Amino acid sequence: MVVNYIYIGGKKMLLYRFRPARSILEQYHELENQIIHFSPKEDLNDPLEGYINMYWQGDIIAWKGLFKSYINCLQNAFFMYRLGVQKQQLRTIPIFLVESMLPTESYKKLSREIINEFVDSSIVDKIISTLGNNNIKITREDLKLFLHMVHLNGLKIIMKYHYLHGLMEKSEWDKFEKFKPNSKNIDDFMNTFLKMKVDKIDETKVLLKISSSIIEEMLLHGKVLIDITNDEKRMDFYYLFYEFPFKYLQQIENLIHPPCYIACFSGNYSNSSMWGNYADKHRGICMIFKTIEDRNDLYIPIERPFSLDINGIHKSYINTKVEKVIYDSEHITINFFEMLGMLNGNQIKYWFTDGNKKSQVLDAIEKDIDKWRKIYWEIFNKRYYTKTKEWEFEDEYRLCIDGMFFNYDTNESRNLKYNFNSLEGIIFGIETSETDKVKILEIISKKCVENKRNDFKIYQAYFDEESKSIKIYELKTISRNVVEGRYISKIDLRKRLEQKVVQALNKLYERDEYLIRNNINENGENHVSERAIVFRFGIYLEEVLRCDSEFAKYNLDNEYNRNIDEVKQLPKHENGVYPDLILHKRGNNDDNMLVIEIKTWWNPDIRADIEKLQAFTDSTGKYKYRFGLSITIDKYKPKLIWFENGVEIIANDNEIKEVI
Repeated sequence: MVVNYIYIGGKKMLLYRFRPARSILEQYHELENQIIHFSPKEDLNDPLEGYINMYWQGDIIAWKGLFKSYINCLQNAFFMYRLGVQKQQLRTIPIFLVESMLPTESYKKLSREIINEFVDSSIVDKIISTLGNNNIKITREDLKLFLHMVHLNGLKIIMKYHYLHGLMEKSEWDKFEKFKPNSKNIDDFMNTFLKMKVDKIDETKVLLKISSSIIEEMLLHGKVLIDITNDEKRMDFYYLFYEFPFKYLQQIENLIHPPCYIACFSGNYSNSSMWGNYADKHRGICMIFKTIEDRNDLYIPIERPFSLDINGIHKSYINTKVEKVIYDSEHITINFFEMLGMLNGNQIKYWFTDGNKKSQVLDAIEKDIDKWRKIYWEIFNKRYYTKTKEWEFEDEYRLCIDGMFFNYDTNESRNLKYNFNSLEGIIFGIETSETDKVKILEIISKKCVENKRNDFKIYQAYFDEESKSIKIYELKTISRNVVEGRYISKIDLRKRLEQKVVQALNKLYERDEYLIRNNINENGENHVSERAIVFRFGIYLEEVLRCDSEFAKYNLDNEYNRNIDEVKQLPKHENGVYPDLILHKRGNNDDNMLVIEIKTWWNPDIRADIEKLQAFTDSTGKYKYRFGLSITIDKYKPKLIWFENGVEIIANDNEIKEVI
């Protein structure tokens, strides 16, 4: 059976997600945990992902707000540098920082003094008045140059007030006190810049490009020299005195839109490049997702946070919109000052007011805030649903989530769960290994049974010589066996459990010989408590179980005497029973995996343990543990007896080492 596209309401119903086997089986256990990983734009393979053509155009108040922000962030970086903080902390620029967020009144006073002198200085005032009074549109290259021009003067002002407030020694301040910017040169440059912007736009671009490239070359040269010395302090100095303007310019873009996290799909499964790039050179799989159509839009339900209260974050399945990527050679163009959507009330006041005066930019926004919001989110969507035409072959569709109200700043927080019923089927790659296929089928089979699925499609991809393209055919028998749960093997599961138990026992005999044999005579006198051995074995078993995705989701508990909200009882233990170790999921009896009873060689009577294990594993009983295990800790080698469905089964202990 060859699958064709399915359309609903003129839209594709099926979407395809290519994944390497290591991601779905080992690294993230995406298949078993039903997760879709949402990536920040920095992790995607297109360096122009989310790129926007940004310019700066505003009045004097708006420009003053930008330079206030710059010197405030520079002051924070200088303070961190003086404290000798770690590299990562030093290079984190607090672009949202405003005066109200500063910790003490003295610090606020220091900040105000620095800001006022900086924005009123001749060099900054000239730049602000030239740009603001003439309504000049400034590019990234322009602003990069201006920040570089004011940077050293800003540092001097910061040092001056640190000295005046007793935060810097006079000898340190004396090194910079003599530095004075040449205001005449600044005046001449700004006058020339203004004239060229108005009259000779192309020449302006050339001038700024040359100036910027010279600066960048100088910075690179300086960084190479510092890196050669491998001197962290000098590298921090270089960052503060030379790199900071450009790092600030990179980070203030985060003031515009909230962080966006993206999950990628394709409209087809037949592109060999997609298999090669995203499915480990055809060795992975392609997951087939079906979408929900509502009012001509397509959605996939994703478990996401929707509210926060004193009890924590609440999650629910939310229909997350699927958008088709538009391939366009032109990037979005926006005015930075008009798109500062991440600022709160205090931050907006800090940026767009000066005393009782309000920026015209803010006035224009507030006149029709609903219209502004509509444009703002349209730009956000266009930004993350647009790629250059070079990527058109991917036929990409996307799910995007934003960090406006909830943080997704860790990898774990961006692993979001999908409903298993949204997974229509999977396609094995041309080179998918038989081992990986078996593992995948076992997981899918179990999930089909758990979710009562009666339909799940398994396909195999192949290269069709006639059409010179990748096609697929359905593995019908396997598809049927998957939904019937025939690939779920209790024997295999018990064998895997046995392997984990054996690993833990080997660690016990190797590391804790003292507990088992030391200073004990033939009569078993002077022995340690059995509980000490159970405790150590439990630690080792926990370690090995956490490395297996099947068992890592269970809890391993010692002497757990509860049956949900009652006392755990058996027919001969009506006052309560305390199994040595249980592997289970707390709060119910729906998935009790393993119960273990342990005895030592000096107390080898296991008759009572056998009765308990038979009762615990009885399929008609209350607890229905899949497996029970009696372990006798002998001097040199343990003895294992396994139980299933209330009866003893033969186990293989060949892997257990004899410790001498």
